[in-house]
Formats: sequence, C-alpha cells, structure tokens
Amino acid sequence: MSLPLQVALTVAPLACYFYVVGVWQSGQRPRVVAGPVDFAVLAFGVLGLVTVGPVGQVLMGLIFNNPGPVAWTLWCSFLLLWTFIFSGSAARRLVVYNLDPAQLHNAVADALAGLPSDHFCMTLRGFESTEARLSLHVEGSASLRVGTVDARGKDAETFIRSLRPLLRARLEDLPVGPSRVTWGLFVLSWLTMLAPLGIFLATEPNARAAVRAIWSRITGA
Repeated sequence: MSLPLQVALTVAPLACYFYVVGVWQSGQRPRVVAGPVDFAVLAFGVLGLVTVGPVGQVLMGLIFNNPGPVAWTLWCSFLLLWTFIFSGSAARRLVVYNLDPAQLHNAVADALAGLPSDHFCMTLRGFESTEARLSLHVEGSASLRVGTVDARGKDAETFIRSLRPLLRARLEDLPVGPSRVTWGLFVLSWLTMLAPLGIFLATEPNARAAVRAIWSRITGA
C-alpha cells in the first residue's frame, strides 16, 4: 500500500468522526443519538488508526514481528469480534450531545414521569424501578457537553428504544445553541485532514517545488 493511500485511510475516517460529532454538538437543540449509531460512528472514526494507521502498525509489529496476510486476517477478525461485543452494550444506551448533565438528568426524570405504568425512583447514579426490574445510569460531562443514559435489567434494549422519543420530546423546547466544544471539534476535523498534507509538503522536495511554481504563477513573480 502506498504511503499517501495509507495516510488517507488513517486520517479521513477520524476527520469525519470529529465533523459528525461537531454537527451533533452545533444544533440549537440537544441531539439524542441511539447508542448503536453513536458506536458505529466512533468505530468508523478509529478504524483507520487500528488497522492501516500507526496504532495498528505498531501493535501488529509487536505481536507478529513480521506480519503477513494471515496475521492481518487474524488482526481484523480480532477487531471485528471486539466490535461485535461492544455493540451489544450500545443497544441499551442513549447518547445526548450539546447538553449539561444536570439538564439531562431533569429531562430523563420528566420523560420517566410520562410513562404510563413503570414507577422510577431516583438513585445515586440515576433511576431505578423495582416493579420493572430496570435501572438507568445517567452520566455526563459538563465540559464536553455530552451525556449517556444506560439501561440495565430486564428488556433493557426495548425500554431504551421506548424512552428515546419521550426524551427527544422533552428536549425539543430546550434552546442551548452551539458551544466552544463545537468549534473545537470542527478545528480538529480540519487539522486532522490538513496536518498530513502540511507534513507531506514540508518533507517532499518535489511537492515544495510544485507549490512554489504554482505560487509564482498566481503572484506573477
């Protein structure tokens, strides 16, 4: 595999991940994302790093010394296995972007109050219903403005799917707007794409000569 293609496969998915999360953080309302969707975007973002990127190259060198096609097949199978394992827990999770943790906790409480039958009591980490044998762990980061709602117990996946529209309805009328995190993610996205290009132009004599020739034509020098 050529170096430019390897760099492109490494940085492009990561830049796309930063951009997508930046879009989720930039709305005028909080964004409720299903756990599998959030996990799929994250997995796509780190795909290049752990396969053809530097992380994958270093790990393959340490494990197999001189990796060949069989070693790469085993490594990709190992990554797929772990992706499948973690995707199971993502199915019972909601991720909420662009929202303070305290606001998320209040919104979840309001959404649970709208349920017709299950009665949830507040706990140290979220909410719990002994009747439904379910618990909700609500966690978040005020600095990153992101939080998660994780269901545990009987029929957790079904319950989290039913909770998602209720939570979205509670957050529709909550204006927040973009934060500094939004612009940081967009900057990371552009830097991830432009940094390898800058390094390439700085280290390759032919690339520098081509840039100087183009600049001379533009400026007429």
